[in-house]
Amino acid sequence: MDSSQLSYFIIDKAQQPDIGVHWYQHDTFNEGVHFMLFSGTKYAQLEDVGPQLFAIDQDHPVCQVMEKLMETSPIGCRFSSHLSIDEVIARCRWMLQIETDFGPALNRFYEPRAMLATWEVLGDERWWHYWQIAQEVSWFDEEWHQLKRPEALPVCVEPPEKPFVILQQQFDEIDQHRAGRFVSKMTAYYQSHLPEGVDPEPWVAGVLEVAREHEMATRELQEAWLRTAITEGEHFMRRPDIAEVLAHTEYIPSQRWQHVQQLLSGLPGSVT
Repeated sequence: MDSSQLSYFIIDKAQQPDIGVHWYQHDTFNEGVHFMLFSGTKYAQLEDVGPQLFAIDQDHPVCQVMEKLMETSPIGCRFSSHLSIDEVIARCRWMLQIETDFGPALNRFYEPRAMLATWEVLGDERWWHYWQIAQEVSWFDEEWHQLKRPEALPVCVEPPEKPFVILQQQFDEIDQHRAGRFVSKMTAYYQSHLPEGVDPEPWVAGVLEVAREHEMATRELQEAWLRTAITEGEHFMRRPDIAEVLAHTEYIPSQRWQHVQQLLSGLPGSVT
């Protein structure tokens, strides 16, 4: 199998539990490679829900299926490589385990929603030093993005020995980059519906910050919070019955938010 003609996919099975069904129903048993990246590591007990590496000829029809799945939900990324399959697997495992200010940590480097922000924060040279597996990387986050390895930054012949280092300050910057783009997107989309007289982007940023303070960590919950702030007023969470529901932190945020929606609609409900 000519590795230079292969397309590789790293898919988060926790995000796409039936990924194997999509893969194997397209006659990939003899032509493709499927490997659980946690297998044989200290995370082996999580291998069934951990990242999965797939490789197949770049012209195989299943590649289009994988890309359609990536467009539907943030499940992973696609890349090409000149390395052998065994070397790609070894270096993927190296990328999973990084060093931080607080010691070793697992890093979901294939997370498409953080890919662009990570590249912006680390810079071209450091990013490609981390991505020792790839010649070209693509991912979908609202639209398709692609990065190609510069000729001046070739893949190291020898596999890296020391863990890659990402400091907490850099993680904070990555989060800030992601949050900033989300604020801009929400502002542009909802601008015509915002309260009169507000400064649009700071107002949206403030509302989303309040959502995060109430543990609404996902983009879906934050957007729902923003929509409610637009229709009900930005201080809707101060209503006594709503404040009481939001204070029930023993329940997950989505359960609390569901009850908030029931209260706002006038329907009875329980946080459980």
